[in-house]
Amino acid sequence: MTFWNQVIVPALQKVFQDVLSILPKILAATIILLIGWLVAKLLDNLVRRILKRIGFNRLADRTGITGFLKNAGLKEDLSWVVGKIIFWTLMLIFLLSAAETLELTALALSLEKLVGFMPNLIVVIFVLVFGAMLARLAGRLVRGSALEAGIEFADFLGKAVSNFILIAVVVIAITQLNIQSSVLDIAFAALLGAFALAIALTIGMGTRNISYNIICGMYARKTFRVGQFIRVNGVEGELLQIGTANAMIRTKEGLVSLPNHALIDNSTRIQEKPRSTSSGKKRASGKSS
Repeated sequence: MTFWNQVIVPALQKVFQDVLSILPKILAATIILLIGWLVAKLLDNLVRRILKRIGFNRLADRTGITGFLKNAGLKEDLSWVVGKIIFWTLMLIFLLSAAETLELTALALSLEKLVGFMPNLIVVIFVLVFGAMLARLAGRLVRGSALEAGIEFADFLGKAVSNFILIAVVVIAITQLNIQSSVLDIAFAALLGAFALAIALTIGMGTRNISYNIICGMYARKTFRVGQFIRVNGVEGELLQIGTANAMIRTKEGLVSLPNHALIDNSTRIQEKPRSTSSGKKRASGKSS
């Protein structure tokens, strides 16, 4: 009995007192988590409804982000993803409060880092969505301008501009996550340098004549129209086409291709459409009758 009274009973009393002292904290932490779950669930549903009403999912579909998520195995739409990020962000905040209530310092520090990271995910999603929309719009504008200018590789130019902007958007999105991306930054800088070098080589070296003919073609389309009969550099015939770098003329001897600058740099005469021989024969036969 002496051992029981001196050792066991005091130990049990201490455990019981410790449990009684921590019960209010456990109860408070439980209430905090319950309130947090209700608030997070409410905001999750509210945000998803708002995003659906403003057409956020349709925008994600047009920019191709929804297709990317489906290929990655996610069947839900992007508004669901944003809602869940908000849900877990709020849950982490309330978990942090509960951990501090229970005086769990190590857990509280870990949760604090996660809480600071989660909002960046929302920023990344919006950057990707609107950045992809901007890239697609810029690609269409470049393609339309190139088609209007008669450039044959307009589709390539549009896709190149769109992809280039999209790469820049991805880099910006990654920087929002505060991830060490030195390798990606170097790769992006190299891509910028290669793109600038390609433009410089295109303009400054072997394709200067092509660039000049493309520019002359823009002016020629405003001056001449297809179907006119012209005479330039001793070539006389019907203007069939003003292409990216060359103009096509149908002469009596056949088709002749001239560089676009020939229409601008030289004296070009616009002639009346010559009368066909068949009409001349009909008139002659009419007179004879």
